Amino acid sequence: MLLYGCSKYKIINEDNFVKIYSDLIIAQDTLSQPGVSLTQVKKIIFKKYGISEENYKATVDYYNSDPKKWESVFDKSIAYVNTLKNRKSH
Repeated sequence: MLLYGCSKYKIINEDNFVKIYSDLIIAQDTLSQPGVSLTQVKKIIFKKYGISEENYKATVDYYNSDPKKWESVFDKSIAYVNTLKNRKSH
């Protein structure tokens, strides 16, 4: 993991961030269970990957500072989601 600027929070490496970001997008798009909030789902996902919300936010800020890096994350996220879809259909 890299440190971003003077932030005390660590930047999540790109491969893990792609998975976390994808899981959050999928959860947000499919969240339909009554009584389950996005906040609860975020906590579950962050725990799954062993990160804090602050590390996630610091990583988002890091990628927001460079549109080309965001584009890379976004492209990899699409590919990752498609991989997950293909696994479910087989």
